[in-house]
Amino acid sequence: MLTHEWRELEVLCQRISDLRHRYVAAQRTKNVGLIEGLKDDIAKARRQREFLVQYISARLGSAAADHDLALAVRESVDEDAASDIHGFRAG
Repeated sequence: MLTHEWRELEVLCQRISDLRHRYVAAQRTKNVGLIEGLKDDIAKARRQREFLVQYISARLGSAAADHDLALAVRESVDEDAASDIHGFRAG
């Protein structure tokens, strides 16, 4: 269901890690232009990660609600079927 999104999150987290390593290396060489560019890239990747986490959380929440609703309907149908078998309807 959310396999693609989880994989995308994994790739994004790896990208942030790689950018941080590059940022540390740029600081050692005192390459100001590269440092600023990497700061921007890290900030953008973090925003993307936050958006993706919110999206996944919302999808998981709606999937859980759908599952709970389906379970409740199934239990209701099972109770109705059981009461019909015994010749009376539970009120």
